[in-house]
Amino acid sequence: DGILDESIWTGSGTTLFDSDGNPAGTDPMDVSFAYDADHLYLAARCHDRAIDSVRAAVTEHDGTVSGEDCVALFFQPDPAQAVAYQVVVNALGTTFDQKLTPGEDGYFGGDRKWDGVYTIKTGRGKNFWTVEAVIPLDQFGVIGKPGSSWGLNFRRKQPRYGVAGGWQTPMDYNPATFGRLLMQ
Repeated sequence: DGILDESIWTGSGTTLFDSDGNPAGTDPMDVSFAYDADHLYLAARCHDRAIDSVRAAVTEHDGTVSGEDCVALFFQPDPAQAVAYQVVVNALGTTFDQKLTPGEDGYFGGDRKWDGVYTIKTGRGKNFWTVEAVIPLDQFGVIGKPGSSWGLNFRRKQPRYGVAGGWQTPMDYNPATFGRLLMQ
């Protein structure tokens, strides 16, 4: 529902970094993940010192949400395959998504025709906005189980301040640069 009042979403904290590996100039963001056999769950709380200035107007799926206040998720469900996915969500809940695969030149490119299946809701509070997502795992041919490890990165953009911050640097489409999401 975009309201992060469930107890599972408490106690998370995330440090974001700029492209040089220094602490990012973005406002803080808390990100949490959970899973069951069939779904990956995500919650993000984007703190904002000027919540009334959050920029989000795009409402068309696969529109240019990356130019607005947004959160981007990069994930690789099966580390044995060189395939990853990107889902970008603006503060309105509008998404842009693509499948990332290596080209013959070794660089990863995006297939914008890929449309993921997920449910995403956003919310807004006094000094934050939120994203809550449910992502069915069957579309990736995996199940959630203890001991699983996914490639993962995420990013927050605040273009009105000219800043972005990522969990892992460099921010890249190549899953070899991703961190790890360990399912316990």
